[in-house]
Amino acid sequence: CYEVAVPSSTYYYGDLHVFGSVAGVNISRTVSMSLKRSNQVTFIQTDKYLYEPGENVKFRILTVTGPYLNVSTDQYPLVWVETPSRTRIAQWKTVDNTAGLVHLDFDLADEPEKGLYTIYVDTQEESHSTTNFKVEDFVLPRFEVTLKPPSYILATDETFTFTVCANYTFGQPVKGNLSLTVNNNQRKKCEVSVTHNVTFSGCREVKFTAQEMKVIDCNVYSLQASVIVTEEGTDVEMKREASVSITRNAVNFITIYEDEYMKPNLPYTLK
Repeated sequence: CYEVAVPSSTYYYGDLHVFGSVAGVNISRTVSMSLKRSNQVTFIQTDKYLYEPGENVKFRILTVTGPYLNVSTDQYPLVWVETPSRTRIAQWKTVDNTAGLVHLDFDLADEPEKGLYTIYVDTQEESHSTTNFKVEDFVLPRFEVTLKPPSYILATDETFTFTVCANYTFGQPVKGNLSLTVNNNQRKKCEVSVTHNVTFSGCREVKFTAQEMKVIDCNVYSLQASVIVTEEGTDVEMKREASVSITRNAVNFITIYEDEYMKPNLPYTLK
């Protein structure tokens, strides 16, 4: 068998002509073929998607080509970066690609334009590939909120308590208002959603009753809770969600070991 390399072509069809002689016998054969161009694919990957002002943006470029996805080592005529308003802020010409993988980077300005940036890569085939990244001011939250449901609820429990805590990142308690809503995950006439609005400082326990959540009447097996905490003075809000299961069994037995066989008049072990 022989492999024949098909040269690049703008045509979609072609003929393969085979002629010669084998053991003194002349042979000649023509086979029609469909030709499919194998375009190269260029991948551009940044080290992350979201950047802050002044950060260093790192990215790498890889191009594969041909039916077997061979790594291309052709140089890139042009690589550049544009802001959301299409201003070019970085550019590289005739980028060397002898290693098959290109690493580039640049620094963002201290006060850059916010929004979606685009990296462009031109290839030898006179086409370009793109990828995007985002530049935003990232502000750490002023405070953190936790919503702690009961570890479990027995169907026979008359009340159950959810605990909401809010503390600043430096440890001091937050003062404000909270709105805690609990839903029984039911439909139509059995669906119940109860909201308690209370003030708090740091932590606050909020009680709900099994009767108002229709735990027994509607055979409820879980509750979904969501809380909105509003900081006093600034009206800054933070939200959290949690869920809890309702069980009908106070105790569960689990078999961890048992003898493989039971024999008459002999001890049998079960744990």
